[in-house]
Amino acid sequence: MGMKILIYDKSEKTFVGLSWKVGSFFFGTFLRYFDHVCGASSWEDAFEWIEKTCEKTGKPIKELQYWGHGLPGVPILNKHPLPIGLFLHIQKSIMPSTLIWFRCCAVFNGEQGHDFAKSISNFVKCRIAAHTFNIGFPYHSGLHTIAPGFKPYWPTNEGLDKKGDVLGSSHAAPNTIFTLSNKFSDRW
Repeated sequence: MGMKILIYDKSEKTFVGLSWKVGSFFFGTFLRYFDHVCGASSWEDAFEWIEKTCEKTGKPIKELQYWGHGLPGVPILNKHPLPIGLFLHIQKSIMPSTLIWFRCCAVFNGEQGHDFAKSISNFVKCRIAAHTFNIGFPYHSGLHTIAPGFKPYWPTNEGLDKKGDVLGSSHAAPNTIFTLSNKFSDRW
């Protein structure tokens, strides 16, 4: 059986960063949803920690969530975009059934989000999840997944207003989950 891992951006010193820290404790220590949790200040530190954790336990990754900021097509940690090549360090621990979930604002939004979805799912060779809306409390909207070899099925304008700005999540937006949920439809 694989591990459930959470990485969050510990460099964020605002209320949002505090919510990631408290949420990681709630899901990791209290609910025991995650087997391992790490606050990271850089992508390199995060992937080094994941690699060491996988080597130490000898278990593959079942689910990897990242909590941090995002822009269309770009997960961000400590103001730096994700270098997807870092996934090579943990590739042997990723199975075709692994889920990598970017719980960040708008990562799957627009053309950039479509490009990122296709490139990362094909590079990592597992299912990827992310959002098309800005996410926060109490809702995370526009949640979609993509598997390797597939094209994004959601519209490029999902999560955008008429001016092209990213919308906030709401209960009426498509594919919305409650902030405290870790489950969603297999059809998404």
